[in-house]
Amino acid sequence: MRRTIVMLLLLAGALWLLPPQLEDVSGQCRALESRALREQALQTPAGKEDPALAATVSQRAVAYAREYHYDMPPGLACAIEYWALLRDSDVRQFQPDAAPAR
Repeated sequence: MRRTIVMLLLLAGALWLLPPQLEDVSGQCRALESRALREQALQTPAGKEDPALAATVSQRAVAYAREYHYDMPPGLACAIEYWALLRDSDVRQFQPDAAPAR
């Protein structure tokens, strides 16, 4: 029983500490921003890069994490959404609804 609890605590700690380490930033929300920017760049066709849209996507990813998990501390919410973004790399949910067509 004790071994199980220790393993769960180690897993939770790793899930909390790994996002900033993997993205080489400080903080879980910055890790989520970095991941959202990378996914946006990978999903954008060549020649259609829009720095303003990319910045908006990363900011909306953090805002989404904070709003969707409103009852959690922001760092925990961002860590949860970081792992969710790794699982499902679709960043369209963070794009503004009224994005100008190019």
